[in-house]
Amino acid sequence: MTRTTLRASKQGATAPLLFGFGTEGAGSQVLPWLAQNVAAVFTILLSIVLIALLAALVYALWRELRRNTIVLDPLEVPRELVERGYTPARRH
Repeated sequence: MTRTTLRASKQGATAPLLFGFGTEGAGSQVLPWLAQNVAAVFTILLSIVLIALLAALVYALWRELRRNTIVLDPLEVPRELVERGYTPARRH
């Protein structure tokens, strides 16, 4: 039998071993403790990443709203004015 197969005990069959941690004795609390702490660390790291992304989005939005740029598209000029020499482009 391998380490991952069911072991028979005095009470009957127990759960399969995972990564070498047993379900009996002093090590019986290792897996629940490890699962809780890994989940907590993952939750904290995910929260930090999401907060950083939100902060970057807010900063980018704030920068765009604070810019003083105006974009003017070229104006269409009636044909009569173009024939007189008026153009939509600025001449230097």
